[in-house]
Amino acid sequence: MKRLIAYLRSMKFGIALLILVMAFSFAGSLVPQDRAATWYVENYPNSLGNLIVGLGVHRLFRTWYFVALISLLGLNLLLCTIIRFGSISKQRENVLRSTASLAGGHLIGSAAAKELRNWFKTKRYKEQEGKDKLSSLEILRVITAPS
Repeated sequence: MKRLIAYLRSMKFGIALLILVMAFSFAGSLVPQDRAATWYVENYPNSLGNLIVGLGVHRLFRTWYFVALISLLGLNLLLCTIIRFGSISKQRENVLRSTASLAGGHLIGSAAAKELRNWFKTKRYKEQEGKDKLSSLEILRVITAPS
C-alpha cells in the first residue's frame, strides 16, 4: 500500500498525467464534439470516422478514461500537497525546537540574539507582526526580552 501511495504522489507520475491530459485535450479540441455518430462516419475519410466513434473521441471530455485521468491528476495533487504540508510543519517544529535549545530557556545577550536573528534570516525566515502569527523571531524576542 505504501508503494502505491508513493507512486501516486510522485512527481514523475504527476508529470506523466499532465502530458496525457494535455494530449487528450489537444485531440479533443481537433475533433468536433457532441455530433451524431453518423456525422463522423460521413465527414471523415475511410475508417477514421468509425475509429473516432469507437474510441469515444467525439465526446472525449465525458469518456470514462478522460475523467479517470483528471481524477488521478487531482489525487496526485492532493497527495503531494498533504505530504508537502506535513514536511513543512515538521521543519517548522524542528526550527522552533532548535531555537529553544539554542537559547537554553534563558535570556541571552543582544550579540547572541543578533547572531540568532541573522541565522534565521539565512534560513529565509521573516519577522512577522500580529497577535495570531507566531514566528521563530517572535519567540526569539520573548527569549531575549528584558525582564
